[in-house]
Amino acid sequence: MAALAGEPAGANLTGAYTLAASDNGRTFIIDGNTANRTLTVPAGLPLGFTFYIYCNSTANNLIVQFSGSERLRQSGATTSAGGTATFNGATDTGFASTIRKVSDSGFANTYWGTFGGVGVLTLA
Repeated sequence: MAALAGEPAGANLTGAYTLAASDNGRTFIIDGNTANRTLTVPAGLPLGFTFYIYCNSTANNLIVQFSGSERLRQSGATTSAGGTATFNGATDTGFASTIRKVSDSGFANTYWGTFGGVGVLTLA
């Protein structure tokens, strides 16, 4: 799907979606009035796997669900293994986020998130 004016090229996330290895480097756009979208991060994606989120809607939240022992770290906060990160689009339309797998040993299967202008990010 073509990007709307002012948005990065990517896929418009209209419902639930599970990432695959072929999604490495892909941008997911959250637009429109669908209440909540869920993006599932499965176990076993390769080290360095990166995806991007761009939200241009105040009508919804994005729930990123981590599977197995996958988890997200951001500014000292960490999800539990298989936990969720909820991005509240209502607080800051136009935020952009980068999420990258930085470890698959030690603190196992860890993703690191950098978030630009996220009003509310809840880790669970």
